[in-house]
Amino acid sequence: MDEPTRSLRSNTLLPDEPTAQTLFNTIRRSILDTNHSINLAFQNIAPTSGPLIVTSLAEDPDIERSLPRLSYNSVTWVLTARIMPTHIYGCHQEWLCFELSQMRMAGFLSLAEARLIKLRVGTRVEF
Repeated sequence: MDEPTRSLRSNTLLPDEPTAQTLFNTIRRSILDTNHSINLAFQNIAPTSGPLIVTSLAEDPDIERSLPRLSYNSVTWVLTARIMPTHIYGCHQEWLCFELSQMRMAGFLSLAEARLIKLRVGTRVEF
């Protein structure tokens, strides 16, 4: 069934939903124009467009250099981008990996205990 083109009880036309490409361009420009740490939220992004936009942004080299944390919630239709999380957000990962290897070599951690430790930093779901 086709989507209605007119609003209920009126003759006014409903605005066209922006295309995924238009949304991508708008969000990309917002991210690249930001020069400070900020959380951006983009509402009413349909589930047909959200994952595509997040994947496209993640693969864009200019966006990648700004180190954003991108996510899309298909229940609330909200795409969020945390801009400028500096390299410091993940710096503990390298230190922790080194220390865990030292604990293992010193016998502080058994092999079984070491296998139970799961490390995750800045993970994202690929669509």
